[in-house]
Amino acid sequence: MTLSDILKEKGIEDFSAIPLEHCLVGNRRLYDSLPRGCYAVFMLFPYYVENKNCRLAAFAAVPDYHLFAKELFSELEEYVKNKYGAFARGFTDHSPLNERDGAAKCSLGIIGRHGLLISRKYSSFVCIGELVCTLTEAQLGAEGITVGCNDIAYCEDCRICIASCPAGCADGDKSLCISAITQKKGELTDPETDAVRRSGSIWGCDRCQLSCPHTQNAIKNGTIYTPIQFFKENVITGDENDVESLSDEEYKKYTFSYRKRNVMQRNIDIIRRK
Repeated sequence: MTLSDILKEKGIEDFSAIPLEHCLVGNRRLYDSLPRGCYAVFMLFPYYVENKNCRLAAFAAVPDYHLFAKELFSELEEYVKNKYGAFARGFTDHSPLNERDGAAKCSLGIIGRHGLLISRKYSSFVCIGELVCTLTEAQLGAEGITVGCNDIAYCEDCRICIASCPAGCADGDKSLCISAITQKKGELTDPETDAVRRSGSIWGCDRCQLSCPHTQNAIKNGTIYTPIQFFKENVITGDENDVESLSDEEYKKYTFSYRKRNVMQRNIDIIRRK
């Protein structure tokens, strides 16, 4: 059993490493707490499942990827410690590193005009995690982990994602981004309320991602769907009644639970007033 075996057993197929010094800093406090001479093993968590007529962004309709990452990294950290006596710590989202930059340098995807990493297989419907460890390049190789080329590639800049935005977001103007507005606390302005109402979304927005030719190709080729079992279970439809019926315990299993329920309820009420 190797690190790559563990990752593949979990359904994680895309992973690679780069030296820590090649990574951009994400959170300075966390970065400064890491040992020097580390490698960061970046990995993709594809989460897309077929879910027609869903009023939630795809990442919000499946169980919270933070819960998946927590369990995964606990296993990986213990494996590295027991086998090598080495340091290992996993991160996702709240990270010492710029995850999009690191994953791109590992050749796990290209950076899109919409600002997201675009995987060859899964398009941009991926979350990024990384295991920072003091394993050497030779040890990583023995664990089935390759070292990336450190080059960043970008999309073709067709700008279809920009044109498809339901809020009319242009480059540099994200003031009416549906994803940002639906996650915003407090009362919304009239333009924000109108944008949510017109979008029909109660949490997040996938329009720019779905319009991307890379996404359309991934759907056509059938590669977009997640192989990770965690994301295939307890998928919610995104119907407002479905979301409202979640118990407090169930609600905590989804990414939108980082906001109190009144934020989600506000969005639901806006959609119902259409």
